[in-house]
Amino acid sequence: MPESATYGRELGQKFSQEDYAKAVINILDDSAAEREQLHDTQRAVINILEDAAEERALLELTQKAVLNILDDSAGEKIRLEEMQKAVLNILDDLAGEMAERSRLEERFRSLLETAPDAIVIVDGAGRIMLVNAQTEALFGYGRRELLGQTVEVLLPERFRSKHPQHRLRFTAEPRVRPMGADLELYGRRKDGSEFATEILLSPVETDEGALVSAAIRDVTRTKHIEHQIRTSLKEKEALLQEIHHRVKNNLQIIASLLSLQSGYISDPETLRQFQESQGRIRSMALIHEKLYQSETLAAVDLADYVRSLTGILMRSYAANTQVRLECETDPAIVSIDTAVPLGLMLNELVTNALKYAFPEGRPGCLKVALRSSATGQLSLMVHDDGVGLPKDFQFDQVNSLGLRLVRMFATQLRAKIALHSAPGHTSFDIHFMETADKTPS
Repeated sequence: MPESATYGRELGQKFSQEDYAKAVINILDDSAAEREQLHDTQRAVINILEDAAEERALLELTQKAVLNILDDSAGEKIRLEEMQKAVLNILDDLAGEMAERSRLEERFRSLLETAPDAIVIVDGAGRIMLVNAQTEALFGYGRRELLGQTVEVLLPERFRSKHPQHRLRFTAEPRVRPMGADLELYGRRKDGSEFATEILLSPVETDEGALVSAAIRDVTRTKHIEHQIRTSLKEKEALLQEIHHRVKNNLQIIASLLSLQSGYISDPETLRQFQESQGRIRSMALIHEKLYQSETLAAVDLADYVRSLTGILMRSYAANTQVRLECETDPAIVSIDTAVPLGLMLNELVTNALKYAFPEGRPGCLKVALRSSATGQLSLMVHDDGVGLPKDFQFDQVNSLGLRLVRMFATQLRAKIALHSAPGHTSFDIHFMETADKTPS
């Protein structure tokens, strides 16, 4: 082969390899650029994907928030509906309460207007807030004339200056009570005339504050009737006192007649009977004397009566001056139905002790005691330290008139008698209650 051909082939090969290398380098450069672009694109895609993931997460959060908001909105709607229902119920209740309050107010006004007494309601300052028709009729004022006025306008002028102090005392201690208990109260009409009143005060609590209700009644007729009754009672008391005085005098006359008659009696037994009758009559006369002297004609001061009767009996029967009397009494007030039988029993027991317990001038002590307890139990005791009763003495079977009277009157008083007797001691203890009914059962 010629040399030129061989060189040409080598040159062609040399250029071809360089071009190829360049081409390869270019390709590699382009590939690197493409790769870089691809990396950039990949990074961009990754960034896009990451942004998309964040957007998706944000979208999910937004979606959850929206769902929560929707749920909350639904709950708020339910709560709003429930609140609306509650408000409607409250409005219904308020409407019912207002209707009920209106009915109560109407009923109150109806009761106020139909009340038989004048009703005046005032506030804490004493201003008249409300009156009824009876107030207008009783005092002669129109309703509009009284509203806003102080309550003192309804009082006589002589009472007006001190009345505000009474109002303040009631306000400090409000309670239902009569005004001016035990005092003479008067009202004043529009024309200036006065009339006797009774007033009942009552505190009234309202939304506007504390008020005072005064129920006022005209008691002029009642006072007039009470005056007539008192006058009549005084007349009857005077008459009853005169009756007791005359009964006492008549009984004393009978006792004096028996005493005169006994002067003509020679039989000792008959004389004794006359003397015992005198003693019984004197005991009854003494009761009427005590009633005549007493301020209370229906009751007897039993302690005073016992002391007086035993003193009279001592002076009448105690021929033996060696006998000493001891009398102890607790305060006790009894009716005449109790005093009469008790006095007769005391007369018999004291008389028997004075006549038989101390024979032949024997010295001794007679003790009479009246005891009363807080329960109403009364006890009358007659004790002596004389010779005592016979051994075979039976109180339930004795036939002497005096002791039979004691048993009879004990039954009338529903009393219990305890008898104790021994040489040197005899006691009769009578226990009873002061009651309205003494009828034997």
